[in-house]
Parts: sequence; C-alpha cells; structure tokens
Amino acid sequence: MRFINTAQEIPAGEISIYGAGGRAGELLDALDAAGRLAQVKVLVDSFKSGEFRGLPVLTREEFLRGFAPAGQTVVVCSTHYRAIVPDLARAGVERLLVFDPSPVRILAGRVFASGLAPGRITILDIGAREELAEAAPQEWEHLDPERLDIYGFDPDAEECRRVEEKARLLGARCVMTPVGLWSAPGTIPFHTTDPLLACSCFPFNTELLGRLRYQTPEGTTGLLDTLAGFVETTVRVDCLDNLAPKLGLGEVDFAKLDVQGAELEVLKGARSLLPGLLAAKVEVWFAPYHKGIPLFSEVDRFLRAEGLSFFGLSAFGARGVGRTACPVDVATIPRCADHMGQLVASDAYYFRDPLAAPASEAPPLERLLRLVVLAEAAHQQEYAFEVLGWAAGVPAYAGHAAALREIFNAAAADYAALAEPKENA
Repeated sequence: MRFINTAQEIPAGEISIYGAGGRAGELLDALDAAGRLAQVKVLVDSFKSGEFRGLPVLTREEFLRGFAPAGQTVVVCSTHYRAIVPDLARAGVERLLVFDPSPVRILAGRVFASGLAPGRITILDIGAREELAEAAPQEWEHLDPERLDIYGFDPDAEECRRVEEKARLLGARCVMTPVGLWSAPGTIPFHTTDPLLACSCFPFNTELLGRLRYQTPEGTTGLLDTLAGFVETTVRVDCLDNLAPKLGLGEVDFAKLDVQGAELEVLKGARSLLPGLLAAKVEVWFAPYHKGIPLFSEVDRFLRAEGLSFFGLSAFGARGVGRTACPVDVATIPRCADHMGQLVASDAYYFRDPLAAPASEAPPLERLLRLVVLAEAAHQQEYAFEVLGWAAGVPAYAGHAAALREIFNAAAADYAALAEPKENA
C-alpha cells in the first residue's frame, strides 16, 4: 500500500475505486480531466450497492466475488482506509493505493524521490492499543508504510498480535512486544476498567472524576459514568534501556507515548535512546485524572533537558471538560462552547531543533531529512521548510546543497499551487 495525492500517480490499467462519497468524486473529477475516466470500471461501498456519478457501485462482498487481480489497481478513497486496506489485503487484493489529497506528504514525496532518500524511519509506539485509531491516526500513518520500522509495546499479548498483523497488511515492518514499560524492570500495580479505555499504573482519581463531565450539543456525560468495573491487578514491566539491545533498536526517529500517566517513567527508562530521538508525541496531563501522575510541567522539563523543543498540543482531544455541579449546559450556548471547561489532557508534540544547536552537532543528512519528513507529517510544514532551507546553507551539508535547494523549491511550488487565491482588495 502507498498513498497518492493526485490522479497522475495511478498506473495505467483498470481502476476500481473503494468509496462512493466526496473523496471518490474528487478523484473521478481528476481522472476525467486527465482523460482517464474510462479506466474506472466499478466503485465499491462497504454496505450498499447502486450507482454513483453514472458508474456501478458494488458492495464489498459483490466486488470480491468477481475481482480479477491481474492488471487492476484498487484505489481506496475513504478516511477509513486503516480498516479497509488490511481487509482487502486479507482478501488477496495486492495493488492497493490510498487517495488522500491532504498536503502532508509533498515534502516527503520530494525527499524520497531524490538521490538523498533517507532510508527507513524507526517508530516507537508505546501504548499501541487502537480503539481510537480510526478517529485519530498517528503521524506516521501519513507516510508510506513500506518505509516504516515500527516497534510497539502493550501489556495485552492479543492486542499486540492484532496490531502487528494490521501493520504487516498495510505494508510496514512491525515488531510488537507484550510488556508494559516503566523506568525499571519488575511487577507493578495496574488499574483497569470496563471498557479498557483508561488503564493505568496509577489509581483512578474518582473524587476528581466525579466532579467533571463531557459537554456536547447532544448532552452531557459525567467522566465517572464512562468507566466501570474498577479492578487492581499487576503487570510485568521492563524498561527500554534493557529491551532496546534485545530488539536491535539503535536510533529512534519518532516516539509516541500514550500510557495514561506513565509517560515520564517510560522516558526515564529510555535514556540510551533519547539523545537520538528526533520527535515525539507524548500524552500529557494538566489535572490529576489518576492519583500521583506527573503533570505536564514535569514531563516538559524532562524533555527539554534532553534537547527536545515543545511545539504545541494536539487539536484532537484538547478539549475542556465541564462540571457536574453546573446547572447549565454551556456547550449549547453560542460563543461559549469554544472556550468552556478545564483542559485535563492532550498530546504534546516535541521536535529536535538543529538550528538551535552548535553547528558541530548537525545530525547526519539522512536523519535531518527524516526530521523534515516527520515534521511535515505532524502538520509542522513551516518548520519542515525552515529546517530544509537551513540545511541547504550550512557547511555540514555543503556537498548536497544543490539537491537540498531543488527539493525545497519544488516542494514550495507544490504547496503554493494548493493555496487559495487571494481576492482583490
């Protein structure tokens, strides 16, 4: 599987499009403009059949019964591609593309198409459970899977097996280890709920949770009401400093930590990996959802001391919560809902900044280019361009300055072509 941003990237031959909505319509328009609409034989929908834009629509089952793989490309035009692609791969579909016109791969495409292609990208996925994966794709899921080496960790062995299989079907190399991570090896308490949405090595702060509620235009839900079946068990843990040599882990490019308050403990057990880390997405806490968890200020101080710069908080999940004692549903009031509530948790983004370090510490070029690719994938395009432009002008990369400027200028033109035209004043 690989991503495409334009119809021109689809090879010659018959095309089937999985999806019968707005994104599929956008691709059909592009194919029509290129004189290639006749290549499209059928559209596929997960649940319904019929017709779309004058083309037949088959259900998944109907399509797979008559699918002939020779010479045919299936282009997935759906935001649910993370579920659709593995399903099609299990069914024997091999030539799979995902059409996603969002501009988070332009620099990546230019970098990997150049003579400076920076090799594979190493990812740490710590807390790899995927209940929310469809709603919140990880940054590396914006990159072509065949360029990724993923090392994942989760205490649930069955979940590890499922995540590993899904990554393989998407085309990534993935090694899952069924163990909890901590600052040192051992066995520690583990607090679970039903459903398994907020399991933690720290006990739930039920006193605080009982005071808080989610508020939406559809109604309110107490945080405590979303959890039940509190149980304390134990979990086997180890630290990355012990596990990395056994797994053959050297330098890590990107780390995601989502371990419900244990992020700082995991980082303290990964000191051998932190000096080479290029970027991280770390769940951080601003209120004690669990008793005794380190809050954002402690995690931020630790990561800054390791040479990583804070860039911002994720828009997804960074919403405030209300109070159960309040008689008013503030979320239903115009001009109030966007500013309401207390921020309890979010994901914080950190990047290494070579411009702020001494010139003698400039990373190898392949690692710098992986930083550029990861910054773009995390919607830090302007920082990615800044780093790339800086690299083209410093002595450390003088032998590749022309190639770096070529990537910079071509990607800038690609982005500029996507900009909305300014209206005349």
